[in-house]
Amino acid sequence: MPSETATTEAAAPAGRQEPSALWRFFANVKLGVFWLILLGVLSIIGTVIPQTTGQIETLQGYVARIGPDRAALYNQLGLLDVYHAWWFSLVLVLMCTSITVASFDRWPRIYKDFSRDEPVPPPARFESSPFRKKWELAAAHGSIEDLKGLFARFFGAPQVSHVGEREAVLYSNRGKWTRMGVLVVHAGILITAAGAVLDAYGGFKNGQMFIREGASSRDFLILQGVSPAGEVLTDPRTLPFAVRCDDFDVQFYADPRSGEPTKNPKLFRSHLTILENGQERMGQDIFVNDPLRYGGYTFYQASYQAADPTAQLEAVEAKTGEVIPLTVKLQQNFKVVGDPNVYVASFFEESFTHQDTGALGPALGIEIQGKSEKDGGRFLIFQKYPNFDRERGGKYFFRLVRTEQPFFTGLQIASSPGTPVVYTGCFLMVYGMLLAFFLSHRQSWLKVTAEGVVFAGLAYRHRLAYERKARAFQEALETQFPSARPSKSGR
Repeated sequence: MPSETATTEAAAPAGRQEPSALWRFFANVKLGVFWLILLGVLSIIGTVIPQTTGQIETLQGYVARIGPDRAALYNQLGLLDVYHAWWFSLVLVLMCTSITVASFDRWPRIYKDFSRDEPVPPPARFESSPFRKKWELAAAHGSIEDLKGLFARFFGAPQVSHVGEREAVLYSNRGKWTRMGVLVVHAGILITAAGAVLDAYGGFKNGQMFIREGASSRDFLILQGVSPAGEVLTDPRTLPFAVRCDDFDVQFYADPRSGEPTKNPKLFRSHLTILENGQERMGQDIFVNDPLRYGGYTFYQASYQAADPTAQLEAVEAKTGEVIPLTVKLQQNFKVVGDPNVYVASFFEESFTHQDTGALGPALGIEIQGKSEKDGGRFLIFQKYPNFDRERGGKYFFRLVRTEQPFFTGLQIASSPGTPVVYTGCFLMVYGMLLAFFLSHRQSWLKVTAEGVVFAGLAYRHRLAYERKARAFQEALETQFPSARPSKSGR
């Protein structure tokens, strides 16, 4: 936890109550650093041990790998969800308490330095400047406008204070906001922690939703954990709007030898449309690592599931050749006009393979209710061989025209209400560090009298850089005013 100096042990000013031992304990800078380091160490645990947030395989895999007893113990200790564990939250609260107390403890001194403005400094402060230099310059007061322009080039536009009729002080107070750098860093840490808590307890990253092509839904499940029996524990939720899957597309790798598509997906994509109050708000194609964001929710393409295919058939009367188109679904009965039989599509294979003839392409298995396999109650039809079923000898034979394979798109849903808060906190931390470590509070004076000029300055950090600037100013003054001679009395 950044701080300018350690806590001083000087006596408290008159009228100010001596802080309690508990206050001094939490105001200690080293304690704040300890909490910060401990929080980092505990975060490493959540990296080393796979967390059960949003991954069904991880949830169920723990029980299968380490057994239900150990999985239950890990879960009770909070090791499977570190960032929601009570001990992680406790350390976070203690760190934030320490930072808050330290900030209030240092505020009076920081504010005093921040608000200090000395256009005409006390003589002791002016004389003690490490950069003080004096020149003899006749009628210097008459050249005050030129001196103001020169002073402004190096230290910014000065504030002019007239002391008497022929004496003035040019004053520059730059970078006083750097005094607030440590408090800005503290505020950034507290805001970042608040955003993390808001995400941990008000958001989620493990929502799961499955939507069939052409359908819409508002309902989803949040994965909460795993039971000792290996069951996934879920919490049903409802979105404030509906999500429709207009289209889903999956591409598979091809077998290098046969050229036939394998079951290994190469790419899958969903086109989603957001519906709110019956109106289409937006539509977008989503891929893995290319999500859709709307209304504070993020929808990731996570998985997919194949739904039962729909088959387009033709029932052909063997004698007349009359063709009757049919649309059938798996495990659903269907009939043909003029045929007393009741048929059911029992199974479908995208690439049917026979041990003798090899790959035969898409195939649909059909059963006739009430008939055994010996009576021709089960048979196959093939898309590549439209007349294959004619040999069965029935009143009608069937052709497989095409199949339509619908899918359920699997979406992972996340809500991170604390993300803007975390971004704000990170910005403040970076800005505060710039103020605290890379910039400096600098006070510069140029006292102009009838006899000459005296320069003095103070830099509270980066003294070497300020010394170079002070020397450059002094050289420029001696160049612009050749009659200026360094005082024999020295500094």
